[in-house]
Amino acid sequence: MSAGRARPSGGWKIAFTILAVAAAILFVRLGFWQLDRLGQKRAASALRSSRQAETPLSAAQLIERLGSSGGPAPADLAWRRVRLAGRWDYGHEVLIRGRSYESTPGVYVVTPLVLETGAELPVLRGWLPSPDAMTPVAISTEDEGLRPSDGRIGVLLRSNDGAGTPVISAGEGETRRPTLATIDVGALAEAAADSFEVLPMFAHLLPEDEPSEDLRRGEPVAIPLPDPGNGPHLSYAIQWFSFALITLVGTWAFLYRRPPSARNGDPGVREDPTPG
Repeated sequence: MSAGRARPSGGWKIAFTILAVAAAILFVRLGFWQLDRLGQKRAASALRSSRQAETPLSAAQLIERLGSSGGPAPADLAWRRVRLAGRWDYGHEVLIRGRSYESTPGVYVVTPLVLETGAELPVLRGWLPSPDAMTPVAISTEDEGLRPSDGRIGVLLRSNDGAGTPVISAGEGETRRPTLATIDVGALAEAAADSFEVLPMFAHLLPEDEPSEDLRRGEPVAIPLPDPGNGPHLSYAIQWFSFALITLVGTWAFLYRRPPSARNGDPGVREDPTPG
């Protein structure tokens, strides 16, 4: 019996090499796919930033762009800023369950804002703490609305159509509200006991420089827009390229690199002469 490590014969070497090269090609393709995803992420982030840098829309301009309610919202309105002014419609207010903020469970509060035309724009007013992530301890309805002089700005976002159900009512007394899984304008309208004219987008109310919300009174905390970032795509791409390199180098080392004892002329180690 020859000493040293047994090596595959010629036919097995070819088959193993083909398999390793195919695996390496697959890993490289997956790496470039992750780089493509990274490019898409960066392009979306740049588009978002450019739209938010534009002059905020007035309510009249928003209504003109959206037209009559019920139709799809123009894609180029997403991430545009809008000046918010109107009266809160607490009768059609809903909660978005299962939302945490600063590691605390809670809910989002979405309240339609009645614009001067009578159309209602759902507004994510902010976040409230809730032990069960569905029922806040208190919800304030003291604020009548937003005046033009308040200068409050919202960012328009597209509705997650069809993803808000099921509608679940939660809470008791003054805190009882329909709850949705996500902000879905269609589900918000369906949750209402009556029909009302709701626009096909919603606005994320941006925080003030000096917020004055009081959680004890149920005033929602206006939260900043989430930062999408670039995601883990670059690190994933590096991992896939590393896997390809390891596969090729490991295959070469296992199949074709001679052991040190053979290179030193050890007669006890010889290649298997059996043909494949």
